[in-house]
Amino acid sequence: MLRNMFARLCVASFVVLLFTAFASIVMGQVIGQPYRIGDREVEKIIHRIEQQSDKFHASLDSALDKSRFNGSTREDDINAFVKDFYRETKHLHDQFDHHKSTSPDVESVLERATRIDSFMNRYPLSARAQKDWATLKANLDELATAYNVGWRWGINPIGAVVFYLRY
Repeated sequence: MLRNMFARLCVASFVVLLFTAFASIVMGQVIGQPYRIGDREVEKIIHRIEQQSDKFHASLDSALDKSRFNGSTREDDINAFVKDFYRETKHLHDQFDHHKSTSPDVESVLERATRIDSFMNRYPLSARAQKDWATLKANLDELATAYNVGWRWGINPIGAVVFYLRY
């Protein structure tokens, strides 16, 4: 009888211990992971980024044409950065459409955006271009959050550092 009670107590203790461990793992995952939004919301963010990119590119182009950079190598560089950013954004959208987008795809977009951000911080051109860039950055922050990518502006990729050293 004592052996039977001991066996039941061991089984009950094991079940409680197992349940507690399982619950803590599940709660840790729920608490440790950010809120995930649905595909429809991610698609809206990507569309906003594409639309805002076009708006920013137009205001940047206009500002560059009225600046001391018009016709310079720096203008060519920033235009190349914008083109590279657009290409990566298009790639992300294509990957998303095929249900293959990943955090590294988002990081690649953000790294290209950092090059533009470095230029915009170093050479503020026009209020309109600055405002359009700030709006685009906010959309990029939403994208980073949606993909659980830890991102901070001002940490430059290698290309942006080279840009600073070149000029």
